[in-house]
Amino acid sequence: MTDSFLDNKELIRQVIDSVSIGIEYLSAVRDEDGNVVDFKFEFINEVARNLVPVKRKLGEELIGKNLLDVIPWIKSTYFPKYVEVLETEGKFEVIDLFPEVSSDTWFHLECRKLDDGIVFSFSDVSERKEMELQMQASHAELKALLDHNPALIFRLDTDLRYMYFNKAFLNRVGYSIEEMQGKKIVDFYKPSDNVDAFINGVNVAISTKQEHVEFTTVERDGRLIYYQTLMLPELNKDGTVRSILNISRDITELKEVEINLKTTKEKYEAIFNHTFHFIAVLDTTGKIKEINKSSLDTTGLELDDVLGEYFWEAPWWISRDDRHLVKTEVMHAFEGSFYRSKIDIDSVNGRITADFSLKPVFDLTGKVNTVMAEGSDISELLKTRKKLKSTDNFLRTLVENIPDGIARVNGDDKIMYVNKLAAKRWHLDYEDYEGTYFNILDIPLEKKRLYSENLKKVRATKNTLSFITKIDNLYTYVVLTPELDEKGNVDSVLAVSRDITELRKHQNALVEINDKLTVVNDKLLQSQQEQQKLMDKLRRSEIEVRTLVDHSPNVILRLSPKLEVEFINKAITTFAEKSVYEFAGHNIESVGWPEKGLEKFLELVIKARDEKRLIREGIELEADANIKYGMFTVLPEMDDFGDVMSLMVIISDLTEQMKSEQQLLLQKERLQEVNADLEAFTYTVSHDLRSPLRAIIGFSEKLRAHAEIDDEGTRFLDVIKYNAKRMGTLIDELLAFSRIGRSEVRKTKTCLKDLFLDALAEQEDLQKYKFTVSIADLPEVWVDKLMIKQVVANLCSNAVKYSLEVDSPTILVDSLQDEKGETVYFIRDNGIGFEQKYSEKIFEVFHRLHNDDKYSGVGVGLAIAKQIVLKHDGRIWAESEPGKGTSIYFTMPSENNNF
Repeated sequence: MTDSFLDNKELIRQVIDSVSIGIEYLSAVRDEDGNVVDFKFEFINEVARNLVPVKRKLGEELIGKNLLDVIPWIKSTYFPKYVEVLETEGKFEVIDLFPEVSSDTWFHLECRKLDDGIVFSFSDVSERKEMELQMQASHAELKALLDHNPALIFRLDTDLRYMYFNKAFLNRVGYSIEEMQGKKIVDFYKPSDNVDAFINGVNVAISTKQEHVEFTTVERDGRLIYYQTLMLPELNKDGTVRSILNISRDITELKEVEINLKTTKEKYEAIFNHTFHFIAVLDTTGKIKEINKSSLDTTGLELDDVLGEYFWEAPWWISRDDRHLVKTEVMHAFEGSFYRSKIDIDSVNGRITADFSLKPVFDLTGKVNTVMAEGSDISELLKTRKKLKSTDNFLRTLVENIPDGIARVNGDDKIMYVNKLAAKRWHLDYEDYEGTYFNILDIPLEKKRLYSENLKKVRATKNTLSFITKIDNLYTYVVLTPELDEKGNVDSVLAVSRDITELRKHQNALVEINDKLTVVNDKLLQSQQEQQKLMDKLRRSEIEVRTLVDHSPNVILRLSPKLEVEFINKAITTFAEKSVYEFAGHNIESVGWPEKGLEKFLELVIKARDEKRLIREGIELEADANIKYGMFTVLPEMDDFGDVMSLMVIISDLTEQMKSEQQLLLQKERLQEVNADLEAFTYTVSHDLRSPLRAIIGFSEKLRAHAEIDDEGTRFLDVIKYNAKRMGTLIDELLAFSRIGRSEVRKTKTCLKDLFLDALAEQEDLQKYKFTVSIADLPEVWVDKLMIKQVVANLCSNAVKYSLEVDSPTILVDSLQDEKGETVYFIRDNGIGFEQKYSEKIFEVFHRLHNDDKYSGVGVGLAIAKQIVLKHDGRIWAESEPGKGTSIYFTMPSENNNF
């Protein structure tokens, strides 16, 4: 810089005025003590004249004026800072609005010391400030978007430490910013979480410097959560990775849908191949493109034999006409028609009748794209229907002509059913009694009240009641039996009445006999009641009649037109010293009974057959027999053409009662005989239930497959199927229970500990619920191994079943010596237990203390166990307390105590 320039003040001023920033110089104004009290304007360039704070004070008149006189408001704001700069030789700068000059212009002001004054330099930075504010607003907006984004967004440095996380991430992990900031990812995951896969994915993104997608899982509250994470590397200017931005999405629902689809497909294939139905899927040309395993197993064919072949050319069709019919109906099905009919086909077991259908399947456009061909073997069903119809006609004939009155009354005292005799006794029109209420019957008021009171008692107690009443000078013995619904409530009451007028004449001599008869009837009716629960789910009327006939005190025969015995009930054993088997299948004349009245009996039967009408007459029987006189009723059964199909014979004992002692002896013999027959009855009835039970299951499955039913209908079918299966279990238990009584004990030396080990090993819930099991060394026993194995299995099953709800289920098997030195074995659990007053009830058939929906079973297991133990001359008993578990004790013969 030359001296001429420095001497040229005007040139220097022009240079200073040409710069783009405002410049002012103010000298210090001090008081007597040297303190700065103001600043005086010494110099102002051209730019400064147009900017703050002198925009409205242009002109040289500012030179020489004090700052506080020109801008008084500066004293309370920046003036102390100016003084500080002068005294400390520091610097002060600020970006601010000066409202005295402009409310929307930002200025950058810088103050420095020069000599004994200060120099201001300032410029308009409004545009830059606006950009800065916009950037701040954009940052805030971006942060809000990230914080409210449902995706889990977080940033990790290269050491896998958390740097940033949005609200969605914090809400998901359940930690605060302070707890996670700067911490490593491994500090927040459990060993079961798939954190290694996530870390590997981050390392891939770091090493490749490219975005990477990783799928990981995390376990939360016992549920597996699936995540899809996009990993974006963020680079420094030198190309190194600074951090990884992770954007995770919860794809659990999508993953579960994928898993469910796979499971559904597997279930469909299993159902398709293992259903009882024969199923084939046809393409649009009628060729087989899919066929299930049931179809192949039934016909004995291989898949290659039929796949791709025309459906109507399959080997199972019997005739050319059948093939033509099938082809025609397949074509109709592709036109949208549904076809269903019975048809015979060839199977590995010979010719069978199938319920056959063709169902069109439409695509989304309403066009048929395939046809479903279905079939099921109904050969046995057709046979069963025919047999049931014959049996139903037979049993209904018996009920209508049996010399006992039978009626059913519902919970509203409305009469649901009466047979002819009951209608006569209650003064009802047999052809028009439906809807009649019991309380309007035309019978004496006192007798009506007696009936009503006992009906109420039966409904309240759910127990069978019996009483004697008199109507129209006839004494009647009445038994009222409650019929329960599935919930255990009384649905109706069955009333069975018997005319005992003649017996009443000898009442004083027969009191004890009647008591015994009542006990027998109660036992029989109790058995009937238990069976009734099963009968209600099949054919209630049929089974009720069967029970009544088989246990009627009257002899009931069914003869063919050639007088051959087609059926005879057990009551014959009370009339003749012959068994049922001596009558069955034989001509009644060749059997030779009744010996004394045979000629008269044959005369009545032949007369009823030839005249086709009911014949009733009394016949004197053997003189040395207990029964000397009987009422013979012969009723011809006609077919649809009016021909005699069979003859129903009912023989009632009308003999006056002998002396009390003789009658008591006879009754005792009857009791023993009836009890002996109960087991056979239970076995027979249970076995006969299987066919209708299979029919129910088959019909419900067919209805589900072919009928268009709503959700309520589907629920009803599920209930039917569940109860049918439960009924099947009950039948199996009944059969098992009845077999025990007839089985012979075959004793061998047996290790009881091994039986317990095997039985508990078969209990699937032992591992699932982490049972603690302890089985001590047990002495060997001398027993029937198969029978005792069933006892052990039943005891172990109960111990496991009733201990599932406790926290630490435990089962202990051990033995002890009682005070008599006898070995007592026991199994003890810590399950739910029960009150000790029920300790004998639990060994009764069908007696259960707990709800069927919560605890499986039918109430026969402990009864079977007791029966087997008793057959071994052992004892069995239980000790329990609610909430403290149950102990079952039993004794068995040892090797040194063989019997």
